[in-house]
Amino acid sequence: ELIKKDIILNQHDMIIDIFPNIDILITDISSVMIPFFLTGRPVIYCSNNIKLNKICSKMSEGMYIADSWEDIIRYLNDIMKGNDYLKPKRDAIIDSEFRGHDNAAKAIVDRVLGV
Repeated sequence: ELIKKDIILNQHDMIIDIFPNIDILITDISSVMIPFFLTGRPVIYCSNNIKLNKICSKMSEGMYIADSWEDIIRYLNDIMKGNDYLKPKRDAIIDSEFRGHDNAAKAIVDRVLGV
């Protein structure tokens, strides 16, 4: 049985605005997957027939891959009991693939302006 906590279906707020309140993201391929992954919190990815690009494929190594509702429930139960065994892998992916890209927009503007 799924451990019941504060589960909310968000249909109104901008998702990125409520990231601080989200402990686990259950998603398929979506525009929020990468920004949420960067929080370091668990992502349960609902697999489908869409081929992941290079970065999402790398990220999938740190996500829980669900092929069924049973997988989702099992992962939720494990994570909510404190067994987030992919956390070290997520942290390593964030470090290797995303660190060093801080202030990228500013760097681009500076380069365009010749600063």
